[in-house]
Amino acid sequence: MTTNSEYHIVYELINAVRNSVHNNDEVISERLMRQILKTYRADSIRRQYKNGININDEVIQKISLSFTKSLKGDYVAEIPKIIRLERHAGFFLNKEYYNIPIVDSESFDLSKKNSFAKNLLQGKTVNQNLIIQVPKKSNCLNKSGELYSILSILEKEQSFLKKIDLDFSGIFADPSEDPNYNWEESIYPFPSERLVELKSQIAFKEFQLTTQYKKDEIQNARQDNVIYQNEFNIEE
Repeated sequence: MTTNSEYHIVYELINAVRNSVHNNDEVISERLMRQILKTYRADSIRRQYKNGININDEVIQKISLSFTKSLKGDYVAEIPKIIRLERHAGFFLNKEYYNIPIVDSESFDLSKKNSFAKNLLQGKTVNQNLIIQVPKKSNCLNKSGELYSILSILEKEQSFLKKIDLDFSGIFADPSEDPNYNWEESIYPFPSERLVELKSQIAFKEFQLTTQYKKDEIQNARQDNVIYQNEFNIEE
């Protein structure tokens, strides 16, 4: 079990709280601590990556989305709740090697009235839905370009499967939205260099504890059978 897993972080905090309380009748549940961690993680990420600058790959997760055709001709899929940053930063869409831009609703809607822009492959978000404009392959000017190749793949998928599959990457509000995420074993999607700060912030603001956590300089370099009581020093 990695020392940077959500499980490790949660039980490090739980044990810190329990060891600081003289009366052990207070119950700090795993579920409650995971919820607190999720809330503070989202706030910290929003502050660190304001304006979408220098987003670290550590916070990004990827899933596959299936899009179905709507009555308007666009393709729609529901996306997980994501931590939204300014300028539509923090989430990405692609098909194999081709990145599909996600634009604001105004630009997306206006493009349908423009003879050139309506032939762009692009998307927009509306609440929890991601809507994709997929132009006709026959309208693609460059028959040997990347866009033409991708439109050919999407056309075949729609013809046989009645849907198209795209890869969606983003900063998920709940890391467990990723079906491949294992909260006990996967590395927590948060900047590793700021984990100490995050844990200390939760301990102080939620439980009025001043803690001094030991930094894991090399990721997962220590033994996994960690004794949590030895992981931190606590002052009430």
